[in-house]
Amino acid sequence: MASLAEDCKRVGVDQWDTNGDFNKRGDESFLKGIEEKLANEFGKADAVFMPSGVMAQSIALLIHASYRELLRMEPLVVSTRNKITRQANGILSIPAMTFVDVRDAVEATTLDPPRLTTLMLELPHCEIGGKLTSWADVQKMSEYCRRHKIRFHCDGARIFEATAGYQKTLSKPAEPFDSVYFFFYKGLGGMLGAMLLGSKDFCERARIWLRRFGGNLYTLMPFAVSGWSGYCKNWVGIKSDGCAGYSFVKKRDKLQTIVRLLSSDESIGKVIAFDPQIPFVNMVHCYLKPSVDECDRLRDQIAIDYGIELYVRIRKVTSDDPSFREGFRSKLELSMGEGNGSVATEVFLRGWKVFAAGYHG
Repeated sequence: MASLAEDCKRVGVDQWDTNGDFNKRGDESFLKGIEEKLANEFGKADAVFMPSGVMAQSIALLIHASYRELLRMEPLVVSTRNKITRQANGILSIPAMTFVDVRDAVEATTLDPPRLTTLMLELPHCEIGGKLTSWADVQKMSEYCRRHKIRFHCDGARIFEATAGYQKTLSKPAEPFDSVYFFFYKGLGGMLGAMLLGSKDFCERARIWLRRFGGNLYTLMPFAVSGWSGYCKNWVGIKSDGCAGYSFVKKRDKLQTIVRLLSSDESIGKVIAFDPQIPFVNMVHCYLKPSVDECDRLRDQIAIDYGIELYVRIRKVTSDDPSFREGFRSKLELSMGEGNGSVATEVFLRGWKVFAAGYHG
């Protein structure tokens, strides 16, 4: 709460916006002001602040598909699991989505008559280690959608991270899509809240659905201030002390360096593997040979002996996971953020060396 109070001072907020202040101009309402600024940043006509990402995604689908059509439709899931490949490190890796995957899935659909209204693409693909669909394929998908009158929506919960992978400004990754959503918590460090962006008509309809969802709270100010502060710090690059923030490009570059060093170390490389082998963005999946219990035991002992915390959350590799057949029993998401980005690379290497030495599988 103290941090939120400091954020209010820094961004010049000294009164509440109430009920979203939907009818006010950007210079009269803080919330409307950041909607206008972010719409401009993303190259879209308008933007709507939402209390949650699930609400934003659901509203986007309701608008693109229409409520009555959505009730009658079956989702078409485009999967790349049939294209699993073995990496040099032994991991069986699921590749990123391609234009051919989408085209073939759409044209093979048995819907009669075809009623595909919306294609949703996540950038980056978080469930497979932050991989990115190639930029050329994103553009091909966009062209295909326009030709077939399909709406193209971007699940951009981590779109700020994607800009580093594509080496583009925010407006470029957003350009091929009819609508874009992003979350203020992931990557930006906000309390919560999301932004849904698109055309003027799309956003006006989104505001109606926001009310129907109960999202027009008495005030969204705490979430909006926290989110805007995170945006200023982690994207614009202005921290509370006026110093430059740690950019997403720097975060990705540091993670790539750490992954390369860990993978090339003889002892560590026998115990852990990464997917993808070279991170696209500042997140990657890490697979480990020890069980979850053994990983936690080693982590806790390393924290006591060396003051190094290797990870926070870890999951069991289930028997249906392709990596299970290669002897991996645990997995975690390794992300590079504002906090651990300041930790020396040598510390990561030292901690995982001790981890590898302590495992006798």
